[in-house]
Amino acid sequence: MYLRNLFIFIFLSLQLVSGISNEEKLYKHLFEHDMNMSGGMDDMFSGNESENSTIPLIDTLYDSRVRPVYDFNNCINTTFSIKINSLEFFKQPEEKIKFNVELDLYWKDEFLTWRPKKFNNVTRINVNPENLWIPDIELYNSGSFPELWTKELKATLDYKGNIFLPIPVLLTFSCNLELENFPFDKQTCSMSFGSWKFSKKYLDIRVINETLLKKRIIDYNGFSHNEWDIVSATGITEDIEYNCCLGSYYPTSTLTIELQRKYTNYTIVIIMTVFLTLSSLNILLLSMEKYRRTFILVFIPLSIIWVQLYISSKIPVIEYSTKMENLLMACYYTCMIAAFYSGIFYCILNNELQILQKLGIKINIEKEYFWKPDNIKLIYNSNNNEIVAKKYLHLRSIFKKMDNIIKTVLFFSFFFSVLGVLI
Repeated sequence: MYLRNLFIFIFLSLQLVSGISNEEKLYKHLFEHDMNMSGGMDDMFSGNESENSTIPLIDTLYDSRVRPVYDFNNCINTTFSIKINSLEFFKQPEEKIKFNVELDLYWKDEFLTWRPKKFNNVTRINVNPENLWIPDIELYNSGSFPELWTKELKATLDYKGNIFLPIPVLLTFSCNLELENFPFDKQTCSMSFGSWKFSKKYLDIRVINETLLKKRIIDYNGFSHNEWDIVSATGITEDIEYNCCLGSYYPTSTLTIELQRKYTNYTIVIIMTVFLTLSSLNILLLSMEKYRRTFILVFIPLSIIWVQLYISSKIPVIEYSTKMENLLMACYYTCMIAAFYSGIFYCILNNELQILQKLGIKINIEKEYFWKPDNIKLIYNSNNNEIVAKKYLHLRSIFKKMDNIIKTVLFFSFFFSVLGVLI
């Protein structure tokens, strides 16, 4: 029994040593090329892999600064996709957005091939990207330097030279906002990827073929955010000829993400503002002789101003008004008009204004009796024990009619203004 366990231990140890030896041998073959071997050269997605197809390898060290092609005029076909993990921030006043994504690169390295039979049938290994030539792909509309949030990157390399490199990165880029329908708006943000160094002749960077790989160009499954939902995401690649380099085409891939704002929080603000305005209209039902009516009406617009300041801090300075601003301004104007005209009516009817005397409006009130002694006139002076409601009786009746008309006009104007904004 003891000998059997010892034999198993020795056997497993030899297998482990043999595996490590094969891996070291493979790394030496790939990055030093000191072994006279050959490897497959089939395209990554051609589907015509053949282990017997061979090409002689150069007897030299692998240089990660050199494009991995035997013929300098050959083009390296590179495809990519992204997976959106989260939205780090959306600074709307600055029109900047930051995504936490995984950038997946696929390309073929002609120098990194081997025959699995020569290395214990190893067909795939993990390689440190620092040892590899990596396609030059840049985000053209970047708002800051891309941030790698891990240093433990690993590329997957198979025996045909096909490389898959996932890069977890934080991408910040500009996103122009269209805010006419704020807060019921959708925003479209685009990222433009391409190469700074190579034209299409030497490096062809394109989005992946979704049908062939059965994978999305932009994968946002599992995405969740408090304020935004991703409605759709698309990606296309176009060959662009720049004025600086006529005759040379540069593949530019545009990835478009459509975001839908979650407007629940703003809906609560809208409802609160509308009810504040309705309360203002309700206070107008109080008698205009009461000072409390004007006193309360003055403070309601201040609350709406605070709401407006809060909303303005959330969006950039724009030359047009948003749907939310139109609604808030309709509420604000309604409350201000109610407070303004109510204050004017109260001041006119409860103060002895000289301008009213010049217009022939009497301040004192004469009261007639059915019978009184001849040549005797009874006068009640408003300054002596006269209640406010008995000043300017004729003018007061006119103001009451005007008050009812203004209240009715304000109510219907506010109702149709809100209806017009929301629809």
